[in-house]
This record gives sequence, C-alpha cells and structure tokens, in this order.
Amino acid sequence: MKTHNCLVALILSCSIWFTGVVVADSGKPNEPVLFWVVIEQNAAPQFLAGDLHHNYITQLMHSAQAYGVNALLPMLDLSERLQLHEQDVAQFKWDVLLAASQRYNAKTIIAGRLKKNDEVWECSWQIYDSTQPQLEPQSWSSSGKDLAEQFVMVNETVAKRAQLDDFALEGGNIARAMAKEVVKVRITGIESLDVYSKVVEILQTLPIVSSVELNGLTGDEALFFINTDSDKYNVAQALAAQENLVINPNVNSNEYLEYKVNS
Repeated sequence: MKTHNCLVALILSCSIWFTGVVVADSGKPNEPVLFWVVIEQNAAPQFLAGDLHHNYITQLMHSAQAYGVNALLPMLDLSERLQLHEQDVAQFKWDVLLAASQRYNAKTIIAGRLKKNDEVWECSWQIYDSTQPQLEPQSWSSSGKDLAEQFVMVNETVAKRAQLDDFALEGGNIARAMAKEVVKVRITGIESLDVYSKVVEILQTLPIVSSVELNGLTGDEALFFINTDSDKYNVAQALAAQENLVINPNVNSNEYLEYKVNS
C-alpha cells in the first residue's frame, strides 16, 4: 500500500510535464449465451455434454464465469436429438441450429467444432446475434495444445462483443451517437510510472481522441476522461485494435470503460 501511495503522489506531481495529461478535479443481469459444441477426438463428432466431457465443460464454464459470460449448454434431450445431429453443428447448419435454439431464448448463439489432431486442438467457431438476423454469423479459428486456452479466447470474444453492444445506442443506431463526448475509462494494473506513461501514450494516440485528462488515482487504478468527437462504442473499438490494454472481466460498470494492463 505504501508503494502505491508513493506512485500516486509521484504521478500526480509529474503528470503535467511528464505526459502532458491535465489533472482534472476530482448492472444488469447478463443475457444467456447458448453454446452448441462438438468434439472430434479419435472418433466421430460428439456433443460437448455429460460425464464423458466433464472436464472440458468445467473449463468452459470457469472461463465464462471469469469473463462474466452467462454460458448455457443445450439440454440435448430426446426432442433435440431428433431435431439436430452432431454434423449439423460441425458443418454450421444455422437453419437447424436456430430452430433448435428457439426454446432457450438466447440472444447470442455460438457453434463450435473442436478437433484434436495429434496433440493440437484445432477449433472453428461461429457466433450469431439473434437480434440481427440480417447479419451473417461471425467466424474465426484458433488452435493450441491446451483446450482450456481456447475456451478462454472464445469467452473473451463474447465479453468484448457484449461490452461493445452496451455502448451502441438503443436500437443499434450508432450514427446518432457521433456527437462530441467525454468517455470515462478506468484502467487497473498501473504498477509503475513507466506503465502509467505507456497507458497515457496509448490513449493519446487513439485516432479518435482529441485529449486525455487524468481524473484520479487509487492504488494501481487510474480514472481517465477521454475527449472525443466520437462515442464510447468507437473508443472501445479503437482500444480493441491494440493489445496492451484488455477488457477487465472482473468489473462491470455502466459509467466507465473497464480495462486492465495486459502484463
């Protein structure tokens, strides 16, 4: 605590000449996300379900909880098994998947095919927003030896999309939000003056940012006011294009964009 207090004092006293930053005076429940996942491991595709995949399900749910994702697995009861098969998920047949998903009333639906070749998991994912049926599902792939890491990445993607959606205007009309705005950003993990300087540099060099004001410091946490001709949604999109600051999954705030230093 003593170290953090010294850092706060040093940053506050040096902020104007060191970084050019001006020092200013100082939810809602998550929507369910439905996962249709099949695993190919030395056999034909199998649904991610039951005791057979208990460890994998635990890994998926733990990473979802860490990112605040309300993950939901299908029941796979007799009516569903008659309605769709493993290959429907593996081949991303969305007409079948959407029909089977209606009972869950999930806004976001994810389909995943996880295939193990030798020691490497090759994962193909698609994500569908049921509130925007005119849009094609977003696709991406990932691979690695640790399947738990693949679950972390997919839940991070879901969390990032959810945060960006929160900053869009109601009804999805983003264009009306393009007025001048002060966007509040909270960043944790600022453990040194060098890290603080790097964070400020990242914020100042975002193309839609006109100026950055430091609003306060507590421990390793800094509050910034970002002046922009755009809005929260586009500031979040700009931050998503860099890797040094990532969404903080442990905090959910309607007032601030919540990020942490990616150490």
